[in-house]
Amino acid sequence: MKPPGSIGRRAAVVGLAVALGATGAVARGGDDSKGKRVITRYGTILKDGGKIVDDEGRGKALATGHDYRIFRVYRVERAEADRLLLVAENAAVHGWVRSHEVIAYDKAIDYFTSELRVRSAADCAPLYNARGNVYLDRKQFDEAIADFDAALRIDPKAAVVHNNRGVARAALKEFDRAIADYSEAIRLDPRYTVALNNRAAAYVASGRYDEAIADDSEIVRIDPHNAWGYNNRAWIWATCPESKYRDGRKALESSRRACELNRWQNPFNLGTLAAASAEVGDFAAAVRWQERALAVLPHTDPARRSRFEARLALYRRGQPYRETAPAAR
Repeated sequence: MKPPGSIGRRAAVVGLAVALGATGAVARGGDDSKGKRVITRYGTILKDGGKIVDDEGRGKALATGHDYRIFRVYRVERAEADRLLLVAENAAVHGWVRSHEVIAYDKAIDYFTSELRVRSAADCAPLYNARGNVYLDRKQFDEAIADFDAALRIDPKAAVVHNNRGVARAALKEFDRAIADYSEAIRLDPRYTVALNNRAAAYVASGRYDEAIADDSEIVRIDPHNAWGYNNRAWIWATCPESKYRDGRKALESSRRACELNRWQNPFNLGTLAAASAEVGDFAAAVRWQERALAVLPHTDPARRSRFEARLALYRRGQPYRETAPAAR
């Protein structure tokens, strides 16, 4: 989860698992499907031209002995007969599915609630987790935590659910409790880079920068191709409000690696490189990279564009960007 004021870190990732029935299905094909928000039925695989694009992380989850998957909300981009082209809202994922493989987002809570009434208690952990994720996406954080609690009473070793509860607690600014949840998820699955990312963000929000950098560096150690580990520690080195943690040279090196891994197309990585350039006093480069970040930033979030533009104005004035120090607790 992004800490307050942060504009360089990745948003938290959560997990969903459930076998879906027919309730809430999107209409078959037609223009009325375009633009609708949906989630996919359990076991759905996104394809493009017959090639598998994404399984929502289910394969990796099965390897841990827990049948959970990444929670994503999609929008229907195109409808052709009984096929829908889905585009994830917060991930670079898109692919084709059959219309019967999705559920309308606004029907998701009702669907999971009805399924919970008829399933045996032992089968309900994924359903509670799934409904909790929808509550989380709707910013109904107390309801989300209640569902994650219920899931953990059934399946206390589900690392993904501990992570998800941590995301909800971080959203409520309960950072110590969020860190405890992320730490338990990492204890259960030491290679769980999503929980490491989220714990690092909670450490930043708590002013615990050493521990945040350590978690981001652990992500890079586990997965040298994880752009966000490089990006997030570079963001701290470039923008930390406490000068002893800033290191422009390290920030440049790490942010460049993040940009390389995302083929110089991710606006957040480019923005971090701009901040790193400003930190070493190269404001011409900072302006150039921030302009490029704005060029590839989607226009769907005016508030975010405004923040990117404010940083560009700073660099044009020859000033580096600094994050705001966390409020004393």
